[in-house]
Amino acid sequence: MDSISLNERYDIERRFHNEWARTLNLNDILVRESFEAVTAPENRAVMRRFGDLKGKRVLDLGCGAGEASVYFALKGADVYAVDLSEEMLKRTSELAKNHGVHVQTFAGPSEQLVFDDGFFDCIYGSSILHHADLHLTIKETGRVLKDTGRAIFIEPLSYNPVINFYRKIAEDVRTPTETSFNFRDFAFLKTYFGKVDYEFFWLTTLNIFLFMYFIERVNPTKDRYWKRIIREHQRYERMYKTLDSIDEKLLKFFPLLKYLCWTTMIVLTEKKIEGF
Repeated sequence: MDSISLNERYDIERRFHNEWARTLNLNDILVRESFEAVTAPENRAVMRRFGDLKGKRVLDLGCGAGEASVYFALKGADVYAVDLSEEMLKRTSELAKNHGVHVQTFAGPSEQLVFDDGFFDCIYGSSILHHADLHLTIKETGRVLKDTGRAIFIEPLSYNPVINFYRKIAEDVRTPTETSFNFRDFAFLKTYFGKVDYEFFWLTTLNIFLFMYFIERVNPTKDRYWKRIIREHQRYERMYKTLDSIDEKLLKFFPLLKYLCWTTMIVLTEKKIEGF
């Protein structure tokens, strides 16, 4: 998409996610499975990095339907959820009520957060940076994070041909403003954080998506594959574990293959105070 203003981006993203939110059934929003299923390796890794969240102030940035917000609240965190989509925030509040926890919701962009400096112990974002202005969002992340805090983002990468094929055939379930992570984005993160760690996921395991498309004939414009893989995690578990063991060996002996993975988990610590 040609260069557009932030406000135009906000309008596009808000409309898209409001429409999506209106189609969601509360009972179909999976909380524990999104963090504990074998096919949710990124979020399982997130919890290993965050550790005990009890009593911690956590920001869920770009919260969507609220799976993460509610999961963190169930773990004892004081959770604040931010999203551009008012309808997604409604789903988040409803989901929290359904699970007997409280989540504070705030409508607004990731580039302009309403919180005080150093407000959060932990910041989490899943597939938010590639929908936003990366520079402004990371700067705001650092501003509202405590000096000793930790920010973790899960983002899609640009380079795998399987997922790029999926992106091409599933344009109706993606926004035209999103751009996947690339080498320049990785380098930029060190502008505001002294320590940037990564883990990478989904290399040969992406063949499950090909299985969905060519064998199961799942229409990618009607069933989001990354949601299906969680919803039906038990059915795909054996296939996933087999391919994941291959991924582990490949990434160990050929580390540059990490850039062909579908997703990366980015862990930001040691913020550079002078940058804010």
